Amino acid sequence: MKRGVLYYRTRIKDANGKLVAIYAKTPEELYNKETLALEQINLYCSRQRTIMYSVEVHNGLYDTKRGRRKMGRDTS
Repeated sequence: MKRGVLYYRTRIKDANGKLVAIYAKTPEELYNKETLALEQINLYCSRQRTIMYSVEVHNGLYDTKRGRRKMGRDTS
């Protein structure tokens, strides 16, 4: 309770694995805020994976024919 107002709280893990508190005045509002935050975290994480994949392909670290990472770089 803050200044006489009842708040609902939940905690979720962000993209870095840290707990973040989300507050709302009603359970429905809290649910909406939580789902929106989780969608944003998933979108951020999928963008990071896409960026990492494109960097690996560009640098020759990912074998596109076999669909997996190369174990070592060919220096010949």
